[in-house]
Amino acid sequence: MEQRMTHHLTSKRKHLRQLLSFAIFFAVVSYPVKHIIEVNVANHLSTWQAVAYLMITIAGMLLGFSLQERLQRFADEFSRALLQNFSEERRIAYLRHTAIIILFLSLLTSLLWTNAALNQFVDLHRGLYVEANLLVYLMGFVIALAWILLLGRFALYGLLFSSTLTFMMIANLLARHSL
Repeated sequence: MEQRMTHHLTSKRKHLRQLLSFAIFFAVVSYPVKHIIEVNVANHLSTWQAVAYLMITIAGMLLGFSLQERLQRFADEFSRALLQNFSEERRIAYLRHTAIIILFLSLLTSLLWTNAALNQFVDLHRGLYVEANLLVYLMGFVIALAWILLLGRFALYGLLFSSTLTFMMIANLLARHSL
């Protein structure tokens, strides 16, 4: 599991990705964007909320990818401590299976955030707004960890794959309103 992060997309510009991550997060949760989303949700257009959650997830993923080397080391050391009696191959297989489960669960969770009733519940309980946004941000961070475990030094391509899948879900939501 000891891989050097030599791919040009992973080792350079860590700090830029961290700053971009925080900038996207703070922009999406800002009052003007939140107001636009509230107006559109009032008109039963929940896709704006889905796009906002996608952007927050991407921001969390960027933070995770900027810490790729540290996360890789942490996962390696944690799995060695947790699975001391297992062979190296079995430990790596365990990490990969865990990453696949995380990615599958994140896709299911993304479907929840496109549910208008859940978004309305969060909107009615203002205290949950911050927690919901932080949970989505953390979910993006965990998704990045899963891609790092699954793809190693090419993990940044997981950002493209995850974004594409989420945009496909949003397109399905839009298709409902096109008739």
